Amino acid sequence: MRGPAAKALLVAGLVAGLAGCQLVDRQENLQPTDTDPSAAEAEELLGNPDEDFPSTLAGLRAFAGPEALTWQDEPVLVDMTVWLTPSGMWERLRATYVAADADRMMTVRADPDRLRVERPRLEGLGLLELPDAAVAELPPVPEGLLEPADLGAAAADALASCDAGGQPVVAVVYATGAPAAWDGSTWTTPPAWRSTVITETAGVAVDPTSGTPLAPLTCVDPVLPEE
Repeated sequence: MRGPAAKALLVAGLVAGLAGCQLVDRQENLQPTDTDPSAAEAEELLGNPDEDFPSTLAGLRAFAGPEALTWQDEPVLVDMTVWLTPSGMWERLRATYVAADADRMMTVRADPDRLRVERPRLEGLGLLELPDAAVAELPPVPEGLLEPADLGAAAADALASCDAGGQPVVAVVYATGAPAAWDGSTWTTPPAWRSTVITETAGVAVDPTSGTPLAPLTCVDPVLPEE
């Protein structure tokens, strides 16, 4: 069963995942073409960030935040996704930021071997710019977020109810629903931090601070796009 909040969470994750489908090399001109409003500015920051690659949510924010500040003075974090190995280690990450009156959003993707920054146009993704009033309603990252592996463990019973019991968690999404839930005048689903814990065969929407399933129980297809 899928409620409006879970749908908004899934849409936000899919939008963020698809945001960087068009890339340009770091050395090339990063300006989008006038004829392609969906063109995404992107930078592939080569090298090996292994020493800095985070393994906690606080570390993710410290890792991605400085990149966001090179884009906007007041970026707002609206989603984080962490992919996990079968043993629960961090494999790669994604963080998405928005800003008031910006015609783009910014996505930071990383694994131990690379860092990629993308700035896709909202218009090209079928999304609307967020005015100051909309951004003011975005919630801060709550205290007490469970780490991905811990959240997966806390959601074990909920996953079992979705016929995914005992399966390794492959990814965990933490998302507010922004910017996808903004219709130009109001939030169709009030922005709030929610999570989806995903295995190879199913996922479940949960409270990110406890692992308690959202009511009603919301089982979802494992539709998170791969890079």
